[in-house]
Amino acid sequence: TLIYRFIPDTNQLIAQLASGECDFGTQDAAFEGSLPLIRQFEAEGLMVPQVVAGTVFEHVDFNTTPVDSYTGAAATLLTSSGDRLFATTEFRQAIAYCLDRQAIVDNTTNGAAVIQHTYTSSDHPLYAGDANVTIYEFNPDKGKELLAALGWSDTDGDALLDDGKGNPLAFIHSTRKNALREKVTQVVQAQLKDNCGITTTIELYGSEYFGDGPDGLVFGRQFDLGEFAWLTGVEPPCSLYISSQLPSAELGWGNGNDVGFQNADFDAACNAATQALDEATKASEHAKAQTIFTTYLPSIPLFARAKIVVTRPEVVGVVMDATANSEFWNVENFDFGN
Repeated sequence: TLIYRFIPDTNQLIAQLASGECDFGTQDAAFEGSLPLIRQFEAEGLMVPQVVAGTVFEHVDFNTTPVDSYTGAAATLLTSSGDRLFATTEFRQAIAYCLDRQAIVDNTTNGAAVIQHTYTSSDHPLYAGDANVTIYEFNPDKGKELLAALGWSDTDGDALLDDGKGNPLAFIHSTRKNALREKVTQVVQAQLKDNCGITTTIELYGSEYFGDGPDGLVFGRQFDLGEFAWLTGVEPPCSLYISSQLPSAELGWGNGNDVGFQNADFDAACNAATQALDEATKASEHAKAQTIFTTYLPSIPLFARAKIVVTRPEVVGVVMDATANSEFWNVENFDFGN
């Protein structure tokens, strides 16, 4: 028998879980801000939280293919060999090494988020597996080494990177106004400067940020580093990064590949995966696409927003699923243990 109680206050719900008045707190409760308190109750043996990756993931996108009219850093910063910096894989990898994503999660979400390495979470049934993707652990020395090889190092002793010609490594980090993202941009800004000597300027926008091209910023390909959230579901959203989805006058300004990633092998794997009828082929091709994506890294997935349920310790059989929006998907298995 299930008895539902509608409790409007998260703190009141936590209190009832701690006292035993409630056995199960569902994921629609705002547990994120109270996770440190819940962890304390967990240590006392009064409740058990489950924190899993949700279907919304935060990411920062590199504008690898800016429109011809764009004159910002993504179009003008160059490597020592004259290539566009943002279009260079090693530059994007360096930025990933310079970011401590666990610190970003801890400082902006109270730890209520889950780091992910590609465009789908690690507990998704079609995740390629850690052995098949490139994982960028926090390693600022590696990041600065890659940047130095591209011609960017601290030549004047001011702890900031430059190209030796008086040009600093600086670009704009833009996002739409949002309480969480404003925190994230500030943490990323501090990390890039402190860890690797990179200067960023934060720009916040309203709804115009997501306007279609050619006038929109993100989907008009008129940005440097952009931050927002994408949704993943039962099918990993590799189609967000295929060449045919480049926002352009020729293909359509409403397309989603704002990073401008164009890789024939990735396109082939993604199309094969999304069109496959058998599970083995679908899983194999999705894995290939994720391997390519994490190698070239046109976008850095920061974290998945967490889904959190909290139960009493004696409640068993509750299994959170990354692709299910309800924790009752296996309600028939819920029970009380001894």
